[in-house]
Amino acid sequence: MSWQEIEQMDPDYAQRWVDGYPHVTAPSGESFPGFEARVLDEVSQLIDRDAEAVAVVTHAGVLRVVLRHLHGCSEQEAWQQTQPDCCVVRYEAKGESK
Repeated sequence: MSWQEIEQMDPDYAQRWVDGYPHVTAPSGESFPGFEARVLDEVSQLIDRDAEAVAVVTHAGVLRVVLRHLHGCSEQEAWQQTQPDCCVVRYEAKGESK
């Protein structure tokens, strides 16, 4: 569903989600801590690969988790860096591991 469809279907929930992000879980959805753990586990596996380069295509939520946890950005900084649609983010993980 688009955000506009969600707002039309349940405006009260949409407002609770905006006000409570990231602590409000979508109906039948994954919690934010669960999402973060899943993203960080996968990123850790990618970093530990013996590969010269890895390309990942994803949405801004994943990028925000990576920027906050691996780059030390605040939530606001991570949000600002991932605003444009279809942007490219380059992250070098030299010397990093789990």
